[in-house]
Amino acid sequence: MKKFLLPAQIILLVFSAKVCAGTLVEDFTTLSHADLANSTGVWDTVTPQARAQAFANAAVDAAARPIDFGNGSDGVVNSSTGFTFNTDTHPNGYQFQSLTITGGTITVVGSHPLAIRSLSNITISPALQVNGPDGGAGSLNGLTVAGQNVATCLAKGGDGGSATISTAANGGDAVFSGGGTDPVTHGIGQIAGVYNSAIESNISGTSGSAGFDFDTSPALDFICGTSGAGGGGYTTNGGAFGSGGAGGAGGGVMKLIAIGDINVGITEAKGGNGGNGVTVGAGPVCSGTGTAGYGGVIFFQTLANLITGVDPNVNGGTSGTSACFVLGNGTVVAGLDRGDTNSTGARPAWTGGAVAFDTDIVPANLQSFVQSTAYDLRVLNANFTTDNTTSAGTVTMTYAGSIDGVNFSSFTNLTSLNNKGYRFIKFRATFTNPGAAGVAPKVTQVSIPYTDAGLANLDMKLSAGCGTLALVGGKSNRKSDETGFTLTLFWILLAYGSVRFQRRFN
Repeated sequence: MKKFLLPAQIILLVFSAKVCAGTLVEDFTTLSHADLANSTGVWDTVTPQARAQAFANAAVDAAARPIDFGNGSDGVVNSSTGFTFNTDTHPNGYQFQSLTITGGTITVVGSHPLAIRSLSNITISPALQVNGPDGGAGSLNGLTVAGQNVATCLAKGGDGGSATISTAANGGDAVFSGGGTDPVTHGIGQIAGVYNSAIESNISGTSGSAGFDFDTSPALDFICGTSGAGGGGYTTNGGAFGSGGAGGAGGGVMKLIAIGDINVGITEAKGGNGGNGVTVGAGPVCSGTGTAGYGGVIFFQTLANLITGVDPNVNGGTSGTSACFVLGNGTVVAGLDRGDTNSTGARPAWTGGAVAFDTDIVPANLQSFVQSTAYDLRVLNANFTTDNTTSAGTVTMTYAGSIDGVNFSSFTNLTSLNNKGYRFIKFRATFTNPGAAGVAPKVTQVSIPYTDAGLANLDMKLSAGCGTLALVGGKSNRKSDETGFTLTLFWILLAYGSVRFQRRFN
């Protein structure tokens, strides 16, 4: 008597015989599988590569000053009609995948620093300005002339003193002194309190990089230009009176950070001019003038190249004048500008600017990592032999597997994931910096061949279909999916035909 296979045995046999194979290839040309929230290194689609965490001035400074390129949550912006940056709605800065503004007018509003981060390039053709407003001139009505706030800071030019204070003195040289003897006429800067020479020297730019500490110190992060104090008012027994000129606001702050090129035209963070005093009567009797604001801060950091149409303008303003006073009291100081770039790029040497540093050099011995999101291999039971990762420097690759794409194993070596019913996989590239500050370790491609062990090593489950599947840059090969579906349908029909055949001979 002939012995025939039972239907379930036939189905198990054909699925066990079926061999699915493919290669996962990640070339870092897209962000589709970048897990930025769980990575400390850089997923760079510009170069493209994954590399160790970027740091400012790593070769000369022992302090760890990581560069934050953002998470791309503000998407891709490409505008030829201008743009409005509102720092109150983005108090922690803008985070673009790329930013291109080729025309129109750029407006900056809000009281927080203007920080623009990009995961690729920043191109801005129109003028980008965070200048401090000028102080208003004195008035013959003797009432206080209010100073104005700069958009990106809490800095404000000092109010021009009213005529209730009979002192015609000019405004002092910033937030730390008032106009005349009127205590309410001083400028209001980001740092309040009595005069402090150490803080003053940091703001004035005399201490170079240490005074440009955006990377580590929250207290000194994004220092606004110091605001000018307002002039004192004046009155006479004869009834003539006049208010003092208001101080100019300090220049604002902007920080542009990009993995790719930064290409900008006019960038300004100028201090505002001090307001003029007013002449009272035929004396002439004059009220005090406002002092100008200090220049602000412009800071660029890029892993690529920095192209500026003109040098950034961080000059202080000009103090006010009157018939009695040539200029307001105090010294007006320019702000700071700095441009960190790749060591192969042209680092700027702007007059009066802070020292610029290489961004492609990493500190010694530190570790960082880049992690991917899940890749769907579209198999029942992925098996691996080796990966063909292309890397430079000290890089350790580990992998995590999952049946459902939600619950993953811990990261381990690749072959430890075999025969566990995993359909999904993600990787982690761990970078160990060299023993002395040097070139960042990197990965330029992750290539993982795999096969499907099939149902022979599993309980009975339905297959999602297979064939030769290639995932390149996180994108699946649609033709392979169709092939997998066709093959699965073929085996089912074959099994069905076999059952019919057996019934016919029973």
